[in-house]
Amino acid sequence: MPFYIVHVSGRPKRKRAIADGRGFETSGAAEEVAKQRWRDGDYFIVEAEDEHEAERRAIPASRGLDP
Repeated sequence: MPFYIVHVSGRPKRKRAIADGRGFETSGAAEEVAKQRWRDGDYFIVEAEDEHEAERRAIPASRGLDP
């Protein structure tokens, strides 16, 4: 399964997730690209079948960072 970069934004109850678009073979490769594109760090690397599944998985994964 590929790894996707997913940008998560918004308030805790109204979060949005946008997958970067292409999948990567490894989480390390995705992380390298994510660090260049999302320097503020509000992204998640998610292993998923496709972009839509990655977006769905990123929102629950981000809940641990909510205030």
